[in-house]
Amino acid sequence: MNTDSLLKEVGLRRTDISDPDNRIPYAAVLRLIERAATTLGDASYGLRLGAAQEPRDGGLLSFVMLNSPTLLDAITNFQRYLRVVGEGEDVEVERTGPHVILRFRETDQALRGLRHASEYIAAIIGRGCRDMTRKRISPVRAEFVHGRPNAKVAYADYLGCPVKFHAQWNALIYDAETMRLPVIGADSKLFKVLEHACRQILGPTPKKQDVVHDVRVSAHLSTRQSQSISPGSDGLLDQEPPLRRC
Repeated sequence: MNTDSLLKEVGLRRTDISDPDNRIPYAAVLRLIERAATTLGDASYGLRLGAAQEPRDGGLLSFVMLNSPTLLDAITNFQRYLRVVGEGEDVEVERTGPHVILRFRETDQALRGLRHASEYIAAIIGRGCRDMTRKRISPVRAEFVHGRPNAKVAYADYLGCPVKFHAQWNALIYDAETMRLPVIGADSKLFKVLEHACRQILGPTPKKQDVVHDVRVSAHLSTRQSQSISPGSDGLLDQEPPLRRC
């Protein structure tokens, strides 16, 4: 299949992707990833594509994360300012007992469960966390909305942790101590400038949404809530070979 035919299947034309400043509909991007994986016959395509992304390729949001004080600050800012780069994903950050959970799923329910798209995002986040801390860290567990694939997928190589399927959200679950690691090279002065730019782009937040945000952050990041996550739950892939450096 040629490129034009592949693009046409997801409602795009070559001219749509030729301009780097052109914004592609999020649904089209996800479907293009799925279609490319099928065309190539690569069971690990989403993971491989995500792990190839440089953290600095994500524009303003990436630089906010790269200049956050700690890894927890970085993923919290990812949730807070995700709308700067577009909409289409719901993201939650929750502190529960000894773990910090980063949950994500498509806002459009019709797009949930696209395997390669979900694994693409997980691999981007996983690599980003390693690059920001300059340590070979891994989640303690990954969860996906989609079911267990029939083909062998290189989860251990790219995520380095057990995987659970048929979850309500896609999620990467990290040890709380890992989330306290500093972001290497972060510049606090630059962070203030970048955060101000994000706030300017997003504009004022309605009061009602502020209250919801405050309650959510209080509930999710409170250390009083402690519900540990059992690493031996059903539906896990327990093999944990060494993580491949991406």
